[in-house]
Amino acid sequence: MPIPKYAEMYRAVLDCLADGKMYDSREVKDAVARRFALSEQEQAELLPSGKKRLFADRIAWTSTYLKKAGLMQKPTRGVWQITPAGQEVLREDPPKIDNVYLQRFASFRTLSRSAHRFVPRMFSKTAIIEPLGTQPVGERRWERCLQNAKSAHRNRALFGVC
Repeated sequence: MPIPKYAEMYRAVLDCLADGKMYDSREVKDAVARRFALSEQEQAELLPSGKKRLFADRIAWTSTYLKKAGLMQKPTRGVWQITPAGQEVLREDPPKIDNVYLQRFASFRTLSRSAHRFVPRMFSKTAIIEPLGTQPVGERRWERCLQNAKSAHRNRALFGVC
């Protein structure tokens, strides 16, 4: 089974935290891996950089976005806990919890509006800072970032700017 995308794990993480107790992040990660029937080999798969594990990275993004939406908190390092808002979401039992669903929470909308993309300019000490606005977040953001960098590089080559 492929590693689930971060947004596909929102419900699983909230379900693991549903009783309101504090859990070590490793316990939650292991429970989510079991829920998605991920093998040890799949959990050990690395990102293309070869420095981080793909599953660990995605579940970290899952927790970040749930925290920004106010559905979970991290009282101390490595400890996760559902918030009353997160418990309310589980009681509501929506058919799907994704980024579109999280837009109903003001703190998540603020995250989406205030996030900025940093694209380094090649051969320059300045940088392009582009607000995300309604652009997608997460992995698709990096694809757009790469496209912007390639475009900036092509323009410099065409116009002789270094």
